Amino acid sequence: MKQAVSFLVFLLLVACVKDDPIVTDIMLDTTTLELKVGETHQFKATHTPPEAPTPTYSWEVSQNFSVIDGSNYFNGDIDQTGLFTAKIVGSTFVTVRTKDAINPLTGKPFEVSCQVKVLPINVESLSLNHTSLTMSVGDTVRLICTVFPENATEQRVSWTNNHNDIVDYQIQTDGSCIIQAKKKGEATIKAISKDRQTEVVCKIVVDKAPLTSIAFEEKEYQVEIGGTKQLTVVYTPDFADNKNVKWSSSDSHVATVDEKGLITANAKGSAKITAVSEDGNHKASCTIHVVDIDQLMEISVPSGGMVIINGYYTGVMSCKIQNNSSKTVKLTRYRIVESVSNKIIAQTEDPAFLGEELKPCESVALSVKLNSVYLPVHIWSFEYQGQEYTVSKDHTFFGNSKADNPGNISSMSDQPMAPVTRAKE
Repeated sequence: MKQAVSFLVFLLLVACVKDDPIVTDIMLDTTTLELKVGETHQFKATHTPPEAPTPTYSWEVSQNFSVIDGSNYFNGDIDQTGLFTAKIVGSTFVTVRTKDAINPLTGKPFEVSCQVKVLPINVESLSLNHTSLTMSVGDTVRLICTVFPENATEQRVSWTNNHNDIVDYQIQTDGSCIIQAKKKGEATIKAISKDRQTEVVCKIVVDKAPLTSIAFEEKEYQVEIGGTKQLTVVYTPDFADNKNVKWSSSDSHVATVDEKGLITANAKGSAKITAVSEDGNHKASCTIHVVDIDQLMEISVPSGGMVIINGYYTGVMSCKIQNNSSKTVKLTRYRIVESVSNKIIAQTEDPAFLGEELKPCESVALSVKLNSVYLPVHIWSFEYQGQEYTVSKDHTFFGNSKADNPGNISSMSDQPMAPVTRAKE
């Protein structure tokens, strides 16, 4: 009996001193893997021989380098159980190493890696908060594009507009789009995914153009007694739907205005003409000055072509008279008079030069060759409704001039008169 017990003890001792099997290699469940952003994978590491004690593992994700900004980044995260979470599109490696098992061939821990490609989550569809709009000029609307699925990798979209003249659009920092109606018409605003595979449109109809302001081209106008003046209203926008206005005059004795803005000048003085939009929200005013017709004859003398020494003019001098009234007049005489001496240097009453009549907005220009004439004065005479008027302009005056009595003018007939010619305009 004692011999049997001793033999069993011997067997137990032999078993205790026998070496355990050791790890000779490790493997991963996969060496290549594709995941979309946000997806996870639980890696599994195994070892050989399987009867060897399970080693302790360390997990890591390789680091990548951005050539754009020089920063380092990881395409995903992995915890120490081997759970990998994909985060950034790109390619990376997941590596597992033993912490307490050494490869006898290398003297280093065992390790194995898996290449992981992180793929984007593609946009499947887009939607807008408005797919059609009816707007008035000046209206603004915000378009918001929603990306589906909500976890799509690229949430940004680009915007296009097929008619910038009809609607304007501004992309905001939050990715939305503010559109503003500019004029009547139709336009299409389109949102497009970054991969250009998906798009959605908003059709816009701008059908109303409310009036925003009215004004006159000038603040003041001159009209001759008995004359007329058509006032023009400037509408903003010029394609406004309703351009109807109501007219009024502050003094109908001086000037009246009809329903189309035609002024009739009745007597000397000033009157305020007002136009009010039909809705009463906009108003424009101007002043009508009713004057004698001679105040609307504009005389101009170009400065070129003359040599001036101590006030003496030598060379070819031109002078133009323009009829800025609404009536036709008849030019009867043109003359140049030397200042101080009142000597007539040149004159003509010839209709071949003056013309038979001077209609509204028409002009006549005459030229005279002067030889050392001191401070010349230009004098024009014309007839209107049986009355003669005279207007003049001298070397220092650069506006209209009226001279009902230009002074005692002598022809100095003992000296030759300078010839008058028709000037080219």
